[in-house]
Amino acid sequence: MDASTHPLHRFYARITPVLPDRQFVVTALLGFVGVFWIHLFVTTWGFSSSLGCAVGLSALIAISLPRPQQALVPQLATAILLLLTVTSSFWWAGWEKVLSEAMAGQSTGSLLTVTFCHSLLIILLMICGSWSLNSSLHKSGISANACLGWACGIAISGLMLSAIWPTYWTASFACLIIVGLSMISSPSAETTTAKNTFRGSRGRDSWKSALLLSMALGLLLPALYRFLCQLQPETAFLFYAIIAAFSCSCGLALWAERRVRLLPIAGLLSLVIVAFPLWVRGYLAVSALVSTVSIALLLRACMIFLIVLPAGLLAGHLLAMSHRISSRKNGYAQFYLPAMLLCGLVGVTFSQALIPLIGVPFTAMIVTGILLAVALSRYQASRQITWTYSRSRSQRVGAGLMYAACLSMLLAPLTYSPLLASRALFSTYAFQSWRSGTQLSELPGLDDGRLLKLTETSNGTLSFWKHQGEHVQIRSNGIPQGRISLNAQIVPQPTGALLGAVLPLSMHKAPREVLLIGLESGLGLQTTLEFPVMNVHCCDERADVWEEMQTGVLAHAMQPATADTRVHYRTLSPAMAVRSQLQTYDVIVESPRHSASYPGASQYNEAHYRHLAELLCEEGIYCQRFIFSDYGPSVLTSLAATIQNSFGYMTAFDTAPGEILFVAARRSEDILSEGLIERISTPQVQRALSHVGWDWSVAMNLARFELEDLQSVTDKAKASVFTGTEAFGRCVEMMRWGNKWNEVRDLLAQNPKRLLSHYADEKETDDILRRLSDVAAREQVLEKHPDEFWVYRKSVKKRLLDNPRSVIEPVKGEGIQQKMHPEDKRRLNYFETLGEATQQNPCQLSDLLKVEEFKQPFDPLISHFLHAEIAKLYQRCEPPEPERELEHWLYAVYYGGRQERSVRGIHRALELLNENQKLDPQVKYDHANALMEILRVRWQMRQGHKDISQPVLLIDLKDSLELSQQSLTMMQQIAEENDLNKAETATRVKHLERVLLRTLRSYRTEMLAKASSLPIPPVQQNNNE
Repeated sequence: MDASTHPLHRFYARITPVLPDRQFVVTALLGFVGVFWIHLFVTTWGFSSSLGCAVGLSALIAISLPRPQQALVPQLATAILLLLTVTSSFWWAGWEKVLSEAMAGQSTGSLLTVTFCHSLLIILLMICGSWSLNSSLHKSGISANACLGWACGIAISGLMLSAIWPTYWTASFACLIIVGLSMISSPSAETTTAKNTFRGSRGRDSWKSALLLSMALGLLLPALYRFLCQLQPETAFLFYAIIAAFSCSCGLALWAERRVRLLPIAGLLSLVIVAFPLWVRGYLAVSALVSTVSIALLLRACMIFLIVLPAGLLAGHLLAMSHRISSRKNGYAQFYLPAMLLCGLVGVTFSQALIPLIGVPFTAMIVTGILLAVALSRYQASRQITWTYSRSRSQRVGAGLMYAACLSMLLAPLTYSPLLASRALFSTYAFQSWRSGTQLSELPGLDDGRLLKLTETSNGTLSFWKHQGEHVQIRSNGIPQGRISLNAQIVPQPTGALLGAVLPLSMHKAPREVLLIGLESGLGLQTTLEFPVMNVHCCDERADVWEEMQTGVLAHAMQPATADTRVHYRTLSPAMAVRSQLQTYDVIVESPRHSASYPGASQYNEAHYRHLAELLCEEGIYCQRFIFSDYGPSVLTSLAATIQNSFGYMTAFDTAPGEILFVAARRSEDILSEGLIERISTPQVQRALSHVGWDWSVAMNLARFELEDLQSVTDKAKASVFTGTEAFGRCVEMMRWGNKWNEVRDLLAQNPKRLLSHYADEKETDDILRRLSDVAAREQVLEKHPDEFWVYRKSVKKRLLDNPRSVIEPVKGEGIQQKMHPEDKRRLNYFETLGEATQQNPCQLSDLLKVEEFKQPFDPLISHFLHAEIAKLYQRCEPPEPERELEHWLYAVYYGGRQERSVRGIHRALELLNENQKLDPQVKYDHANALMEILRVRWQMRQGHKDISQPVLLIDLKDSLELSQQSLTMMQQIAEENDLNKAETATRVKHLERVLLRTLRSYRTEMLAKASSLPIPPVQQNNNE
């Protein structure tokens, strides 16, 4: 049988026209390899400026180099690429270590050396990748098939496979296939298919317009990336979806060739930017309604494609221009594409400096203006600018619509609202509320947050929000990045951030040198300075936040800490920070970015932990906070296994709801060290823990977990590029719907340990248990005796009488004597001082100040109720002290228990806020807003309990309604008279009227109906039966 008539040959001949060509297949496989290498660089070095410069320089050199025409070049290039990829698991750690040693000290010379080394490796990879393609690509330039193949490879690997399979293995298999294709391909077959499909330019393309458009593209790309970061977290999915969408739209533009015009691109870009509220609605709908992860990813990818489409079309248009210009001027053909790339890189650099100055909308306006200017110049050059030249009416209408779309860009500063996106797209409560019928415009009023400041920085959009009257929350591109109380005497500090510094500094026997990687809101630095440390080295890439700590929004709380001579601050990314240190440290505290953030992926992998382990002293301690509320148990276990493998020993502490603290050292004895009870009961620790309303004994009772406690989880792959899914898996897990919180809680509840259990044989254990019983008694009073704080006196009296404590002390001249325990004596002195102040009417300020002296040191049974006691006495003070009284009521409310149902302290605080005209209006606004939110929660807690009499409930309902209505009126008045957002105030007032006032009125109506119903007489009741 003739080979040409063989059935398989005929079958192959029939399907060949519908199969992708070799160029598409090879570039798709190169996309697999590209994802691996990009991910390897990002997870090792982060989004550092050094790596960015290396990538730009490498691209310029790789494009400029001529390709040898020898037939064996593709085989050689693919072989080198295969060798580099497959063996990377062996040599990459050594390469990284050499570069890390080279950049120690962070000098200019070391940075240049590292950048140069990065460039050499990236150039080699780019050359091997491009030369592995057939010669037709280099004769006709970058083709549509190549762009579409690259987009397909990036999409399949970066958006799908990498979440379930390590990128290292997919890249290795892809390289093997490329080598096989290069071995079986015929050189003659390759050269015969090379065709230049680009038609002449008819004199409309010029190198000046090409360079100008290249710079416009460079300006546009960072702006679109910042635009997208407001709509969804900056995850690995977003990063690779942008690359895939850009490449795909670029390929479509090359395929369409001259049908892609600048005017439609400018109009499309304008519509994309102006439609920001519609994009918010789209992303909100996907987050709130789509429970299937695959469908949600697909919808998000489609929206990313539409947003990136203008940039991709412009890039494809530029590539087509470069082909046409090169074919017309052969003498300089090889320099046009590198020149355009250089202009694009200049545009990117300029855009990163321009966006913090004028913002995303105005940057997009500049790009639109450039596109229109070049389009108009082309029309003038070809005499097509007049309307009479239009070929048809439909073309005139289309051009008019495009110009109208471009003019709509003037509305971009009004429609672009990162604040709306941050309120609507990064909160589960917002998703649930929107799904329940809450309008998008009402979502900003769901909580008590008020915007303090919004600023565009080189690292993202930073916003500062006021919560709970004194809390300032920092958000970066909508994602929370830290929180701090400006006045811990009124509002408690966040527990997780404070314990992240207190625990390791207490566990180490004598911390002197401390390294803080990531400052968040600065609470870790503030707490660290409470300890007797010699030097605190701070590394954070957000220089703008450091400026806010010194002179801005956070200065009230952080200015003393930033001015401390022990503090040494350096603007460094985490990856650069751990590789540029010249010394070792006793304690390293890391507050990383959100674990799903791709720029923060370098802080959650094996290489990062290994470098940190090398920076620890002999008995050094490392800790890292991790928020697990978005993940199931597998992510938690993977990180725990990676940390233990890198350091030697790891234990995790349950420090806050949805948060865990990893603490690691070389040996378990370094963490569970001798003398911990003595160190954790020191005055500085007591003072720090009092800022969250804790006694030091509570820290000793924290639940902790070790790796063997997580044995039920099967997925224990280390967080490594070579063995795990890392950022890709975390992104998909974050989007999965499910009761992930309880999944983790169930796992942690299987084998719980307590820090106190390790010290069960210590003599101080009895004292700890006694203090813990005091803590439990305090919580019992708060939970079971609403608005009856004085009940705590019985508990204290019972302890003093039934279980008195004594100490044996030597007395000079009298021998050994048994005396009352200092803490019991202090409690007696407190009650004596309080009794003296209570007996006075009116009370004197000097007597009340004597009672206030008992606030420190913290007493688990007295310190909290002391504020309510003093606040009551201030009502009888002459002259009146409403500011002091308000401070104590605010403390009693904000430091209250989670199950507390007291409302009368809130009533009195709202009354003082409404009456006091001396207070700062914005302070009154913030506290009234926060207090009504707490009042709403406490009335919800009251429902279902019958331990409060009906007359008391009716009185409390009446006071709550009257004072809440007065406070809402005050908030509206303050918003009108001061520089506050009136629309947000109206939204917040409307929400509180619905969830607070309407609920209270309904509850009061129900209570009045019950109170007014007459009992049925016994005789009538029997007749009814």
